[in-house]
Amino acid sequence: MKTKRFLQLTHAMCEQAVLEAVMSLPLKYRTAIHLYYYEEYSVKEISQLTGVKESTVRTRLQRGRERLRAALGKEYGDECTAL
Repeated sequence: MKTKRFLQLTHAMCEQAVLEAVMSLPLKYRTAIHLYYYEEYSVKEISQLTGVKESTVRTRLQRGRERLRAALGKEYGDECTAL
């Protein structure tokens, strides 16, 4: 059985891993991911801020998430990809 402390440490490690993975993304994906998940902008707002179509923002979010899953999955398996 996993202890509460173990789960807290695992969560903290995953948060750090996710942040590092986001920072390693190409700028166009990193910008979309950051604005959407960290700043809580909508797709429409990101489109207006960046000057690209909403469909482009959605594509960048999807491709950014795919890259994050691939990067985190290699090292952490299911531990961090569920965050």
